[in-house]
Amino acid sequence: MKKSFGEYRWLAGKGRYEGSLWLGGDHLLVIENSGFIFPFSESYRRIDFKNIQTVSVATTRKGLLTSVLLIALLALFGWGIIDNYSEDRGLSIFWGVLASPILIALLFNWAKGPTTICRLQTAVQILKLKPLNRLKTAQRFMADLAPFCDEHQSALKSSTPPIPGSPPAAMGETLGFKIKELWPGSPLVVGSLVLVMVSSAVSAGELFVKGMPYYFLDALLSVAAVCLIVTSAARIARFRAPGALRWAVWGNVVLTVIGIVFAYGTMFFHIIDGSINVASRVKKGISTELSVWSQMADADMQTYGSFGWVLVCMSVLAFLLALIGLPAAGGRTRTLEQAPPAQPPPPPPPVELS
Repeated sequence: MKKSFGEYRWLAGKGRYEGSLWLGGDHLLVIENSGFIFPFSESYRRIDFKNIQTVSVATTRKGLLTSVLLIALLALFGWGIIDNYSEDRGLSIFWGVLASPILIALLFNWAKGPTTICRLQTAVQILKLKPLNRLKTAQRFMADLAPFCDEHQSALKSSTPPIPGSPPAAMGETLGFKIKELWPGSPLVVGSLVLVMVSSAVSAGELFVKGMPYYFLDALLSVAAVCLIVTSAARIARFRAPGALRWAVWGNVVLTVIGIVFAYGTMFFHIIDGSINVASRVKKGISTELSVWSQMADADMQTYGSFGWVLVCMSVLAFLLALIGLPAAGGRTRTLEQAPPAQPPPPPPPVELS
C-alpha cells in the first residue's frame, strides 16, 4: 500500500472496507469505502485542521468477544484432534487444518490490542473514523494529528457562536456528511433468524435420526438458512444495527462457513474411505455400490464419535446467537416521532359570580 501521494501522507487504514486517513497540508482527508464485505465505491471528505474540535477514543468489548468465540471454536477443534489422533490420523489432520486459521486469527487479534471506537467532532458533524479500530492505531493517529491542529488553531481569534436553531444535520448534508440510519427492523432478518433456529435444531437432530428424508430436510433448511443469513448480513450493513443483532447475524455467517467446510471435508473423507472399500471388494469379486449420500444420511453419533458433539455444540451456538438477536431484528415498535401527541388538559369549569 502507498504511504503517500501528492501532498498527502498516510496515517491509518489499509483501504479496505474501513477506508483510510491521510494527512494533507492544512486538512485531514478521510476516504470512506462502501459495500458488502468488499468495497464497491469510495467517497472523499476533507476536514480542515482549524475546524476539528475533539477526537474521542473509547475502548470496546468487540475484541474480547471475538477472542472468546475463537477460543471456543479452537477448543472444539482441538478436542477432535486429540480424540482421533490414535485411531484416525487423517481425520485428526483434517481438524488440525481447520484449527490452524482460527489459531492464527486468535494470535493476530491479541497482537493488535484492544478494540476501540473513535469519533471526530467539528461544529457541524460527528464523524466515526472506522480505520481507528485499535487502541495503538488511535493513539498514534492522535499523536500525529495534535501538532497540526495546534498550529492551525493557535492563530484563530474568538469566533461567534453558531446561530441558535440551525440544524446540524442540514449543515452536515451540505458538506456531504451522511450518518447511517438507525435500524428500522426487517421481516426478512426476523425470518432468517427464525429459520436459523429451526435449521440448527434440525441439524443437531440429524445425528440421532437416520434416513434420507430427514437428511434431505436438513439440507434444504440449511441451504435456505445460508442464503437468508447472508442476505441479512448485507441488509444490516446499511444501518446502525444493535450490537446483539450484528453478533447474531455475523456469528451465524461464520458458523455457516465453518459448517460448509466441515461438511465438504467429511464428504471428502467418506468418498475416499468408500472408494477404498469398493476397490478392495471388487478385487475379491464382491459386488458393491458406493453411495456417499446414503452414508451421510445414515451417519450418527457413533459414526462421528466425539466430532458429533462438536456439531451439536455448533448447532446450539447458532441457535443461541439467533435467539439473542431476534428481539432486536424487529426494530423499534414506537419512536418519538410516532408517539401520539399529548392531549392538552381540559379547561377549568366556569365560575359563576353572584
